[in-house]
Amino acid sequence: MIQSTILAQLTEYQHQQPEVKRWLLGLSGGVDSTVLLHALVAANQQLPNPYPIVALHINHQLSPQAADWEQHCRDYTQQLGVDYISETVIVQSQGKGVEAAARDARYQIFQKQLQAHDCLLLGHHQQDQAETLLLRLFRGAGVRGLAAMPSHRALGKGSLLRPLLGITREAIEAYAREHQLQWVDDPSNDSNDFDRNLLRNTLLPQLRQRWPQVDNTLADTSERMQHTEQLLVELAEQDLKSLDLQPARWGRSITLKPLQSFSFARIANLLRHWCRLSGYPVPEAEHLQHIQTQFFSRQAKLSSACVSWSKIQLRQFAGRLYLMPELPPFQGGDTTMEWHTNSPLDLKTAGQLQPLSADENSSILFPSLLLTAGDYTIRWRQGGERCTPVGRQHSQTVKKLLQEYQLETWLRDRVPLIYRDKTLIAVGDLWKNSEELDIESQTKNKTIAFNWVM
Repeated sequence: MIQSTILAQLTEYQHQQPEVKRWLLGLSGGVDSTVLLHALVAANQQLPNPYPIVALHINHQLSPQAADWEQHCRDYTQQLGVDYISETVIVQSQGKGVEAAARDARYQIFQKQLQAHDCLLLGHHQQDQAETLLLRLFRGAGVRGLAAMPSHRALGKGSLLRPLLGITREAIEAYAREHQLQWVDDPSNDSNDFDRNLLRNTLLPQLRQRWPQVDNTLADTSERMQHTEQLLVELAEQDLKSLDLQPARWGRSITLKPLQSFSFARIANLLRHWCRLSGYPVPEAEHLQHIQTQFFSRQAKLSSACVSWSKIQLRQFAGRLYLMPELPPFQGGDTTMEWHTNSPLDLKTAGQLQPLSADENSSILFPSLLLTAGDYTIRWRQGGERCTPVGRQHSQTVKKLLQEYQLETWLRDRVPLIYRDKTLIAVGDLWKNSEELDIESQTKNKTIAFNWVM
């Protein structure tokens, strides 16, 4: 049954992902991964287009027997005629627990080894799925967490597949005995100091006595949660599209007013999805409560609203909601920098001045400015600076002009002021002083387009 199940899944996976180049299998030496590799070798031979198989063993160095397990896996792969890779990691818990730290180290190696279009196979089975759901339930997870482990997903440059997720532990052990396979047992699995072991050794056996189908029931629950999570993702994607998601000079933004008519459950769903889409940590319950109070309550003062979590910020400006990394402390002040327009200039915590080629100028997100090529001095606002933007008759303070040009408030101290000698020529890439046009008309020097990039 196991071989036929894996063959069916590999066949379907090849149909959906025809670009797959090889199977990479996580081989711990335990019974689950031992059976998976044995069945994979047999099933792969029956595919119309078999792929190379590479077994990957990760030595966590957490057991005195770790070196023996590594050698066992090497010998086993030689028997099967499978390529073998071994990686040694240093597990540093750093307050998160040994289990979580080992998992992080393991997945870092998986992503390192995965090449484009590789598929990584892992030996998680039905009981593993039940344990994962319960662990996440006890830790207060929502729908996404209770979806537990997906049968397949993207990972690094490739993808991950769990072909045994619907198979019971008993079926796996029966397969191992039938084929006279040898595997290693980790003594740490008997220690109830680890949360998963406590579930596996104590709680779940008691639940099975009362409800014999509990593993299957929990697996079904996780599948329903996966379907629910998919619906929530689809809703969030539709909402983001309807809210005019745009890249900003720093972070990204959406229109705020339509969002204010949403239920907060829908808003929270959108924010979590937006964070994941951006590669940011998602806000936790306490942060969502602050977001509701500061942005979506009757008492909200949007001009000063700001909620931070894990070095991410949510802010509002000019009717748009901004999601962005926290800005580093500004270090410009009364300093000056010299810039020749042929080269980019690193403004440290104020971004970069970037000359643009013709191709780049046609594909940038924000309008560029043209300056006469040459040497300039970069300064930052001290107060009282004045400028006459091109097309205007009278000068105004830079402070007021920044308001008119609607530069986000959190970037105004960082905007570079571009001087030639003592004359203010341009303010970032927002506008140019009309005096620069007089200089351009008197010189034959070429002009260059540039951007201010945060």
